[in-house]
Amino acid sequence: MTDPQTVLSVQDLSVSFDTPQGLVNVLERVNLEIREGEVLGLLGESGAGKSVLADAIMGLIPEPPGKVTGRVLYSGTDLRSLPESELAKIRGKEIAMIFQDPTSALNPVFRVGHQVAEPLEIHAGLKRRPAMLRVIDFFRRVGIPSPETRVANYPHQFSGGMRQRVVISMGITCHPKLLIADEPTCSLDVTIQAQILELIRNLVDELRSAVLFIFNDLAVISHMCQRVLIMYAGQIVEEGPVDDVFEHPRHPYTQGLIRSVPRLGARRLEPIPGHLPSVHEYLQGCRFHPRCPLPDKDAHCAQVSPALEPVRAGQRVACWKMGPDDVDAQR
Repeated sequence: MTDPQTVLSVQDLSVSFDTPQGLVNVLERVNLEIREGEVLGLLGESGAGKSVLADAIMGLIPEPPGKVTGRVLYSGTDLRSLPESELAKIRGKEIAMIFQDPTSALNPVFRVGHQVAEPLEIHAGLKRRPAMLRVIDFFRRVGIPSPETRVANYPHQFSGGMRQRVVISMGITCHPKLLIADEPTCSLDVTIQAQILELIRNLVDELRSAVLFIFNDLAVISHMCQRVLIMYAGQIVEEGPVDDVFEHPRHPYTQGLIRSVPRLGARRLEPIPGHLPSVHEYLQGCRFHPRCPLPDKDAHCAQVSPALEPVRAGQRVACWKMGPDDVDAQR
C-alpha cells in the first residue's frame, strides 16, 4: 500500500496587517502538512489566529492592508503564485471552506438554493435543475426541514443555526479534495452536530479528502482528528498525534487547556491565568511566557522565540522550559 500523498503543505506562512497603530504580526512562520484521508485538528483560544490561517490558505486576505509571506502548496502547486483567475477554478471545487460566520458567508440578496447550487453549475457542469436537486438532498442531510421549499428562501429567513447548515452544504456539495472547516458546528445543537461530523467523516472515508478541522472542543478534536496542532498567539506551540498530545502534553499551554476542561468529580476548574495578548501586545520571545506556570530556567523565554523541536515520535513542542510529559504530573 502506497503512503498517502500530501495534499496541503504550508511553509513558513506569516500574516501581518498595516493598522493605524502600525504593522501587527498575526501569524508567524506557521508550518503544517495534511495528507489525503487525514483530518488535522487546529486548537487554540479565540483570537489565536486560527481563522486568519484558514483565510490565508484560501487566498482570502486582501493585500493591502494584509501582507502574506510563505508558501501554500496544494498537491505541489503554490497557490500564492497563481493568478486570481486560476485560483478561482480551484476554490469551491478542489478546495472548499466552511466559514465560521454564516452571515458574512451568504449573500443577502440571493436565494440560498441559488448560492449553494452555483458551485455545482460552475465546477461540476450541472444544469440548474439537477444542481438544485442535489442541493435539496444536501439540505435534507444537514437537517434543514422542508428543503424543497427552503431552497427558495433568502438568508434572512433562516435562523443562525439554519444559516450555518446552508454554509456547510455549500462547502461539501462539490466533494472537495481539501476541506477547511472553521468551527463548522459552533451554532448547532449536539444532535445536528453529530450528523454534520458524520458527513465530514464520510467525505474523508469515501473520497480520501483532507480536512483542516478548526475547533475549540477537545473531545470533538479527539474524536475527529488523527493529528492536532496547538496554536497560541499566532504560533504553533505543539503538534503531534492526538492521543500523544492529549495524554502526554509537553507545552505548558497545552497542559493548561487540558486542565481547564470540566471533569466529572472535579472540585473546581483550573483556568489558565492571565489572558491571550492582543496582536498589539505580542512579545519578542515566547508569547506564552507571561502566563507560564513553570519556573524560569532560561532567560531565552523573554528574548527568543523557541522553535518546534521533536520530543517523541511525531510530536514536537516549542518551549525553552519543556513541561513534564504528562499533565497529571503537575497535580
